[in-house]
Amino acid sequence: VSLLGMLTTLLANLNQRRRELAILRSVGARPWQLFTLISIESLFTTLLGCIVGSALYYLVMLLASSYLQSHAGISVNIDMLSYYELTLIGVIMAAG
Repeated sequence: VSLLGMLTTLLANLNQRRRELAILRSVGARPWQLFTLISIESLFTTLLGCIVGSALYYLVMLLASSYLQSHAGISVNIDMLSYYELTLIGVIMAAG
């Protein structure tokens, strides 16, 4: 669902920037330069999303761990991302 949301956002962004891309083409930008520009923008957007998502994950885990321990008796261990989770982030980066 997140990947579809990201795809929708990127396509909406392209539709809004159609004029800007036309101007860049009229001043001499080649198609591969536009493709590179859009690809780099997509890469940075995806990277920022992964970083912010991971940071929010750790923040929620830090805030919720004491609450869960005191109210429900659940002990939460906060560890680094596993190999599987890093692989998923890599797949998300590739899809982005």
